[in-house]
Amino acid sequence: EKNFPFIKILRTGLKPAAGLEKVPVLKGWSEVYSALAPAAGEFVSKIQSSEKALFFARVAQVKENVPRELKEIRKDLLDLYYKKESKKLAEKAAKDFIQGLRVLGRKANPKGVEKIRGEIEKAVGKRVAALEKELKAEIGRFEKVLRQKDLPGRVVKLYKEALKKKKAELAAFSEKRKKIQAEEEKKREEDLKKAELAKVGPSFRKFALSRKLKVVQVPPFPKNLHKIDAAALDLLKDDTLRFLEGREGVAKLEDLEKGRVSEVIEDPTSRTFLVVHMLDRHPKKAEDLTPAEVEEQVQKRKGDAPHKFVKKALSFEALRKRFHYTNYRGEKEKGEAGKTPKETPADPPSK
Repeated sequence: EKNFPFIKILRTGLKPAAGLEKVPVLKGWSEVYSALAPAAGEFVSKIQSSEKALFFARVAQVKENVPRELKEIRKDLLDLYYKKESKKLAEKAAKDFIQGLRVLGRKANPKGVEKIRGEIEKAVGKRVAALEKELKAEIGRFEKVLRQKDLPGRVVKLYKEALKKKKAELAAFSEKRKKIQAEEEKKREEDLKKAELAKVGPSFRKFALSRKLKVVQVPPFPKNLHKIDAAALDLLKDDTLRFLEGREGVAKLEDLEKGRVSEVIEDPTSRTFLVVHMLDRHPKKAEDLTPAEVEEQVQKRKGDAPHKFVKKALSFEALRKRFHYTNYRGEKEKGEAGKTPKETPADPPSK
C-alpha cells in the first residue's frame, strides 16, 4: 500500500489529459473521468491503470459549479469566440456570394428565369381569381339573405357582421395577393435558384475574385477515390481538398452537372464554406482504370450476376415459353409485333 504525496483536482468539461502531465505516475490514465462518478468519500468501482501503475481511486471531495479563474480560461474563450465569429463571417460571405451570382444569372439566363417567373405569376393569378370569386359569391349570398323581409333582428345582425367582414377582406385583397405571391415563390425557390445559377459559370472566377474570395482550381479526381486509394486522400495537405475529394464532399457534388454552381457547402473539419463551379465531369475510360477500380468492377459484376440470371430466368416471358403457356381460349400468347414466341423444347425427364 502506498499513499501518493499529492492531491489532484479534476474538473469536468476538460479533456481527460488536462493537468495530468504534471503527475508522472498518472500519465496515460485513460479512464480518468470514471473517477468523477462516485460521491465524495467513495472508491471508483474498477481498478484504474496508467502507463506506470495500477491503483485504486477514491473521490475525496466534490464541489459543484466552481468557476475557473479568467487567466485559466482566457485562451479557450478567445479561441471559441474567434471560431464562432469566423464561422459566421465565412458563412455570410458564401451566402452573399451566391446571392450575387443569382443577380448575374438573371441577366445570363433571362429566358429560363422569366419562364419560372411566368409560371409563378400564373399560379398566383389562378389562386387569386378563385379566392376573389369565392369572396364575391359569399358577399352576394349574404346580401340576398338580407334583402328578405321579416328576418329576426338577431339573424340580421349576424349576417350584417359577416357581410362587413367579407367586404373588408375584399378591400384588403392586395395584402392577400402579396401573401399568396410569397407562398408561390417559396414553393418554386429551388427551381428559380437553379435557373438563375444555370449560366453563371463563365463569370464565376471573376466575380469571386471581385469579392476577394479565395479561388482554387482543383485537378480532376475520381469520385470513388476514398474507396480505391484512401492513402492518396490522406496525403493531401489541404484539409478542404481532403474533404472535397473524400466521401462526404463527393456526396455533395453527386448531382452537380457540368457548368453548374453548387449551393454553399460546409466543411466542418476546417470550418470552411465552399461554393463549387463544376468545370467538367466525364466517365472514366477503360484505359484510365486503376487495378483497384478494375477489381472493384469485377467483384461488383460477380455479385450482380446471380440476381440478373434469376431475374431473366424467372421472368414471365421465360416461364411462358418454358411451360408452353396458353390463354383461356387455348391460344398461345403472342409476343412482340404479333409474332408467336418460338417454342422451346421441354426439359428432358429426370432419370
